[in-house]
Amino acid sequence: MRQFKPFFFSILAWIMLAGSQTALAGILIVHDQQQDTKIAPIVSQKILSAMKSRFSRSGFLVHDEASLKLPPNALSLSKQAFLKKSDRLAIEDPALKIIFVQMSIDLNELDNAIISYVLSADIYSASGQSFVSSWSLPIQRIGIDKGCTDKCMDNFISQEMSRDSEALSKSLIQLLSAPSAHQSASGEPIITYKIEFLDLSEGEQLQLVDLMRNEFPGFVEIKAMRSKGPRHQFNYVTTATTDKMREWLVISLSEIGLDPDTDIELILSDGRIDIRRYLPSSALRPERQKNTRFQ
Repeated sequence: MRQFKPFFFSILAWIMLAGSQTALAGILIVHDQQQDTKIAPIVSQKILSAMKSRFSRSGFLVHDEASLKLPPNALSLSKQAFLKKSDRLAIEDPALKIIFVQMSIDLNELDNAIISYVLSADIYSASGQSFVSSWSLPIQRIGIDKGCTDKCMDNFISQEMSRDSEALSKSLIQLLSAPSAHQSASGEPIITYKIEFLDLSEGEQLQLVDLMRNEFPGFVEIKAMRSKGPRHQFNYVTTATTDKMREWLVISLSEIGLDPDTDIELILSDGRIDIRRYLPSSALRPERQKNTRFQ
C-alpha cells in the first residue's frame, strides 16, 4: 500500500483545492434616485457604464434587466419599491449583490463658479434581503468656467465623476472580494476552522473531505493542507456555525461507516475541529452504554 501514497496525496490535494477558486458574486448596479440629485440622465448613465465595465474587468458577472428577467422600467423604481422584489432576484442568482449608487451634486456655490459632488454606494444582498456594506468617497469641490452652459456643465461633471467612479468601484470590489471583509457572497460571516484528522484511513479521509466540500452548505474553500505521519491538517473556510459543523460531521462520519460514539472522538472548540480514531488498544476508547430508556 505504501507505493500508492504519493498518488493518494495527489488525489487528496486535488479534492481539497478543486473548490478553492470560488466565482465572484453576480452584481446589479443601479442609480439610487431617492433624492433630487440634479444629475442629468446622460451623466448618471455614463457613470453606471464606467462602473459596470470596471466590475466586469475584475471578474464579476454584471447583470442587466434581461439576465435577471426584470419587468420593463424596473430599474426606474424607487429603492423601496425595487427592494420589495429582491427576493425574486435571488431566485435568478442566489449570490446577487445589488449596488445602489448615489450621485449627489451641490450647486450652492455656482455663482462663484464652484460645484461640489459626492459619489457613494450601498451594497444589498438579494438572498439575505439586507444591506451588507457601503462606501462613500470624499466630497469633491471643483471650479468651472463662469461661462459654462448646462451642456458644458454636464460634460464637465460627467468627466469628473466618471473618473472618481473608478475609485468607488475599486473600493466596492475590495469589500466584495477581499477575505478581510469576512463575508460570503450572500453577506454571511466567514469562519476558518483548523481541522485535523488523526489515524483515519486514506479512504476515510477522501470520503469525508469530499462530503465536506460538496455537501456541506456554506463551503467556501479548503487551503493550507499538510500531512505528517497519521496526522492530516487543513483550514476549512465556511459560513457554517460550529453547531452546524458538529451536526453535519456526525452524519457524515456515520455515512462513511464510522460510529461517532465508539469509533471517533470529535472535538470542536475555538475554531478548531479534531477528528481522531480510537485505536483498538486505546484505554480512551469508550464503552458503548446500554440503552436504559425502556428500563
